[in-house]
Amino acid sequence: MDSGATSESCFAKARKSDKTRRSWTEREEECLIQALKEATTQGWKSGNGFRPGYLAFLENHLKVSFPDSNLRGNPHINSKVHVWKKLYGSIVTILSKSGVGWNDTEKTIEASNEIWESLIKVDNTARSMRHKRWMYYHDWCEIFGNDRAVGDKAEHFAAAVQVVLTMTPELPNNVGMSLDELFSVDEGGAESTSVSLTPSS
Repeated sequence: MDSGATSESCFAKARKSDKTRRSWTEREEECLIQALKEATTQGWKSGNGFRPGYLAFLENHLKVSFPDSNLRGNPHINSKVHVWKKLYGSIVTILSKSGVGWNDTEKTIEASNEIWESLIKVDNTARSMRHKRWMYYHDWCEIFGNDRAVGDKAEHFAAAVQVVLTMTPELPNNVGMSLDELFSVDEGGAESTSVSLTPSS
């Protein structure tokens, strides 16, 4: 009797979780890409992502093309954007490695077997990214490109400040606190503050 109740409970949980999952058509994805680009040009982007309210903007944009669709800002669009941004970050990180290239005709990442094996040792998700066609990569660059530094170009903010202080010894520290105290960041947080060390004008 208990096993029957457990099975029924698991089935109910599975049905509940299925409500947040949705298969996207290619046309829906293309419309979402266009909506994200429009959101970017209309000022919905902030320094590290999109401003609050952008999901409603995207939902309304998609309703024009799909008036009878059940697509919602939460959870459908939010989940899709999150997955795309994560994939974009992974691609950028892989492409930043020596010996890795981009095939713009096939829309694939190219590297030798030895390099792929070394990438997989560092990050096992690289295993599933080989031989796949990333049709939206250039679109993702346009949409997510300026969100934050990724891969080898990203550095913890405190470490970046330490480099600046080392390079400019005449810069005094009159605060009376160590750099660790000034720039303490929770390493277990979802996103740590980072800064790109590329030279600016």
